[in-house]
Formats: sequence, C-alpha cells, structure tokens
Amino acid sequence: MSETTRETKISLDDYDPFDPAVIADPFPYYRLLQQEAPVHKAEKYGFFVLSRYDDVVAAAQDWEHFSTTWGPGPQRIESPVASILQSDPPQHTRLRSIIARAFTPRAVTACEPLIDAYAHECIDRILEQGKVDLIDEYAIPIPVIVIAELLGVPREDHALFRKWSDDIVGAIGGKVDPRNSQREFDAYFSDIVKARQKEPRNDVISKLLRSNSKGEKLDTPEVISFCLSLLVAGNETTTGLIGNLFFELARRPEAWNRLREDPSLVASAVEESLRFDAPNQGLFRHTVKDVELHGVKIPEGQKVLLLFGAAGRDPDHFERPDEFDIGRAANRHIAFGSGIHHCLGASLGRLEANTALRIATERIAEIRLLDESPPYVPVFFIRCPEHYRVEVTAS
Repeated sequence: MSETTRETKISLDDYDPFDPAVIADPFPYYRLLQQEAPVHKAEKYGFFVLSRYDDVVAAAQDWEHFSTTWGPGPQRIESPVASILQSDPPQHTRLRSIIARAFTPRAVTACEPLIDAYAHECIDRILEQGKVDLIDEYAIPIPVIVIAELLGVPREDHALFRKWSDDIVGAIGGKVDPRNSQREFDAYFSDIVKARQKEPRNDVISKLLRSNSKGEKLDTPEVISFCLSLLVAGNETTTGLIGNLFFELARRPEAWNRLREDPSLVASAVEESLRFDAPNQGLFRHTVKDVELHGVKIPEGQKVLLLFGAAGRDPDHFERPDEFDIGRAANRHIAFGSGIHHCLGASLGRLEANTALRIATERIAEIRLLDESPPYVPVFFIRCPEHYRVEVTAS
C-alpha cells in the first residue's frame, strides 16, 4: 500500500466512483486499485474496474471484447439511433468516416481566430473585475462558443445550450432526469437540420448532411445524435481541461512564471494537465464474451469501467506520476481515449486549451487561487471543479 493510502486509511471497500468524496480526490484509490486489485469488482453496483495503463489501453482498443453499444455509463442503455459514441464496427466505421470530415486539420485551424478573439474578450472582463470565478468566466465560455459556432447556434441561445449540456452529462452520472432537456434539444436541432437541408451553410451540420465520395451521409436522427455527442464531448470535457489546467497553475506561482518566461512550454503544460487531471476520468464498456485478466474472470455481459484518469497516474508508465510537471517529456497519456473511440475532437480541444493558456500568460502577470478546496462536478467521469475564484493582476 502506498504512503498516500496509508495516511488516508482507505480500503478497496471504500471505493465508490459515484461518491462525492471519491470524485473530489480519486487518486489514492487509483493507486490502491493498481497495486492490489487491477481488476476490481465494485460489489455494490456489480461492475468491474480497470485502472492500470496497459489494461485500460488494451480494453479501449479491443471492441470485439469490450463494446460501447450499451452506452458510456453504468446502466445498460441501448440507443435506437446510430451514435458514434455507442457503436462498434462496421456501423462505427461508417459514422466516423462521415463525421471526420468536420474535424480535418484545416477545419480545426479555421476555428483559431474565433478562439483567439473570444479568449481576449474573456480576459478583458477578467482583468476588469480582478477577482473572478475562473470556471464561469473562462473555462465555460470558450468551449460553449466554439461548439455553438460549429453547430450554428446563435449567441443568444448559448445559455440554453449550456443547460442542455449540464443536464445530459448529469444524466450519464445518474444525477439528473434529462427528459425535458433531451426533448428541447431534439426539437431545437431538428429545426436546424431542416433549415440546413434547405439552405446549407459552412457549419458542421451542413457538412454531415452532404454525401461523401461513397454517397454516404447521416440521416436526421443520426445528425441530431452526433450533435448531442459533440455537445457533451466537446463542451464539458474542454471546460474540464481548461478548469483543471488553470486550477493547478494558480496553485503553483512558480509554474505560472515559468510559462510567462518560456511560452514554448504552453503545449506541454496542456498535455501535463490532461495526464495529471484528465477531464474525462473514465467511461464504461461491456463485455461481449468472457474475459480473463490478472486471474480474474469478467463474464460476458458485464459493465467495465475503464479509468483513463488512473492510467495517467500509473507509476509503471510515468515517473513521478503525482507530480504536476509542465515540462514533462514523452507524455503518452490517454486522456482522449484510445483505439477506434479516440476523441475526434482532440485537436480542437487542445487548440482551445493552448490558446486560452497562451493568451492568459501574455496578459496576466499573477494569478492567485482564492479557493483551495473547491467542490467538484458531481459526475463520476467529469473531472473539474464546479467553481473556484482567483485574483489576477494585469501584465
């Protein structure tokens, strides 16, 4: 047992990924799982948990044994509509080949001026106030405007857009009844799809409605399903990335000063935040057939939680895994997943975080954390403080 786990006197019986106390600090449990139970059965819920880097990567890449078709949460939910987040080949291959057209390097690069301009707009407000909630003023607004812009949602609807996102993510964690938001979301985007069918624009929805070289395109329910996936994956997790990144930097004035002195470290700081505090801590698969791993049999039809956040702290793959090092080299984290479900929007999320950090370090001389122990979003797979305040000084 590690020194951390001895000090906190935890046991595997205490591990509950839905417990707010575990959500606030899961890392001692991750180390204990890796050391004592790399294949752990959460008896209270009946699902299995994988925590070691090699096992998480292997399962994420093995769709023939670990399927996504029952959904990313702990419950078995089979979708009547084809979804990129909830399908295996060959259906997933078809969906991904069509959707990938909206996330080409050229399409992502085209978002940079918008991100740059809006980050400056946010920093203007932050510097004017001096003391702000960084989640509300920076980590939330940037991903919202980017995803909304990609989907053609006007700015006046951004607050509604965010509410739908929060409710649907909360539902995956079993915390919220999403039915009203789901109905509102479906109706809203049904209207947008109809409008784009009549008058296409240069947005993601219009691209998805156009046939590719094979004559394939998404039908209306598939487009709406993808919009929902993008809302969750592109909005909530990027908020988590920016929120976690700035939280750790605000706790470490020396790291902030180092970034200001050496802007070439911005990209590695973003990657270190992804490893150290993955905004997506883990998602579920289910076993298609019996699997035996580390002497433990996982029967067919069992839910299995793949802990991406634990993999990023695996001491067999990362030196000083519990140290936040903005200059860390060879940082092969799996915060964006692995295999066929590796996040399509990874390059966009990185661009948003890199731009947000670059502009902030150019314009903010000092950032001081005012809330050392903020509450965390109460959803098992989202890693992000709900709110925290900082005090900033302009350069």
